[in-house]
Amino acid sequence: MYVCRYVCRRWDVGLNKKRVAYFHFAKANEDMKLMHGDELRLRYVGELHKPWSGVGHVIKIPDNFGDEVAIELKSNAGVPTDCSHNFVVDFVWKSTSFDRMQVMWTALSDVMLDWILLSSIVDLGQFL
Repeated sequence: MYVCRYVCRRWDVGLNKKRVAYFHFAKANEDMKLMHGDELRLRYVGELHKPWSGVGHVIKIPDNFGDEVAIELKSNAGVPTDCSHNFVVDFVWKSTSFDRMQVMWTALSDVMLDWILLSSIVDLGQFL
């Protein structure tokens, strides 16, 4: 899990009235691939506001026009919009790809088992 501590960010409101958080990622890891739609958790760990955590989806990634990342939060409840420091960003692991691979392997093993059983029956029929 990749964690970025103490990001400095700003707040905005999207056209759909959801809070949007903007922040900068430290250039820590070339292996980190951030894509539109990735789910991130933003947590406040400072002392100016009670602890808060919110989940959102990436709507802007660093590009030629700026190095900010933007996430649109799923809920506006309790968002500490008066704070701009002492936030932590966590990547939320989604098991979708893993689940799909597991279903595929299960289906493939069932097909292979059927093929092995069928081929052994056909082989057995040659001797009768």
